[in-house]
Amino acid sequence: MVVRVGDRCETSKRFEVYGVPAGGKSSQNDVYVHVPKGAQNVAIDFVDAKSGAKPPPEVSKGQFWQWEQSPAGAKTKVRVNVIGPGTGEFGDLKREGIAVVTFDLPGGCD
Repeated sequence: MVVRVGDRCETSKRFEVYGVPAGGKSSQNDVYVHVPKGAQNVAIDFVDAKSGAKPPPEVSKGQFWQWEQSPAGAKTKVRVNVIGPGTGEFGDLKREGIAVVTFDLPGGCD
């Protein structure tokens, strides 16, 4: 759902990100956020779903997350990567986040 926040439009998508399991070097998750066609000045930010605050740079000790954005039609694909030495079992280090996308839309957000 697209909503107006100040003079910009905003939409969001909840997602899960996992730490790197033992023996691994990276973990990734693709998040698809619907952004209307014609959107301009697209910006992406992240919020920790549990705290509502900006997530810390580390998912787990020594494991850092980063993201990359690529347009995919009416959806914007955001790949969330976790990089660092693996620890524990897959799923042990799960976090929930929210990708928040703000943009300008000629004609308004409605």
